Amino acid sequence: LVAYRRRHRSDVEYGAALELLVHDESNPRSLAASIVRLERHAADGEAALGPRFAEDARAALELPIEELVPRLRAVVVDAGARVVSRWFSTPVNPIELTAGAS
Repeated sequence: LVAYRRRHRSDVEYGAALELLVHDESNPRSLAASIVRLERHAADGEAALGPRFAEDARAALELPIEELVPRLRAVVVDAGARVVSRWFSTPVNPIELTAGAS
């Protein structure tokens, strides 16, 4: 609401609020800005996100809101599953502790 009031000196309008929350990359809490940040993580070596993550997420942003939420959720859940699989699927070899270890 604070960000909305800074940009729009009016009562809250559904379309303008939706634009701010979904599409406005300059709003750090918007979906679009979040996708940009995740795309940077992928570019910086978080390969588990995959090169298509940002493309699929941006494509979801173009859908009507009733389709956007389930589609974006599917994109994020899929990416999350790949990240978890990559980082937690390989067992760690624990160092055996002995009674005499300090």
